[in-house]
Amino acid sequence: MSLEQQAQVLAQQLKLLESYLEEINNREGMSMKAIIENKASIEAAKTFSKTSYKDALFPLGSGILVKIGNNPKFFLNIGAGVTIEKEPEQIIDFIENRIKDIQEGIKSLGVQKNELIQQYNNTRSELNNLVQQGNKNVR
Repeated sequence: MSLEQQAQVLAQQLKLLESYLEEINNREGMSMKAIIENKASIEAAKTFSKTSYKDALFPLGSGILVKIGNNPKFFLNIGAGVTIEKEPEQIIDFIENRIKDIQEGIKSLGVQKNELIQQYNNTRSELNNLVQQGNKNVR
């Protein structure tokens, strides 16, 4: 394979790695937003469990609803249109566990990201070496 072909292959690999890095950055951003939403839901659950209003149903976020009134009740959307009633402590535990899962996912993305950055840097170094070899051969 000629130097030019090798350089083209490495340049394509760099573009692919850049695309992967961008995807990981997007996933990290979405995960961080999910953590923020879940933490806000915990605070809302704590607040609404201590207040009394006329009966009203409010979405807290993270698939959680609260019916506030004389006896506040919390509901968790578990998917497929199914919602179950939970105690405030159960809701908070559920959300805290969800946050831990998201944080583990972020750690995993960080490992993947570091591996891709290393691959990217190695590929870029190879490409630079090829370009320098090509420049030496032209002289």
